[in-house]
Amino acid sequence: MGKGKHHKHHKKWTLAGWELEVEWADSTTSWLPLQELKGTNRLETAEYAKANSIIDEPAFDWWASLTLKKKNRLIMASNKIY
Repeated sequence: MGKGKHHKHHKKWTLAGWELEVEWADSTTSWLPLQELKGTNRLETAEYAKANSIIDEPAFDWWASLTLKKKNRLIMASNKIY
């Protein structure tokens, strides 16, 4: 048998091309890149992805679930303290 190259297929971890519409306190809206929202409002963005059934999209699935798990661990730890 000859030597062949083995290619592993991986999901592409990219936030490129994703924008989400944000509604501000004064009721105005604007579209912001996912990269920016992930950096400034990580938890809220992860919760939005879950609530809107897009958490399994490649742009979300590698970080959003982990963010939500971390949130739950922090809540459980704080409940033990009190």
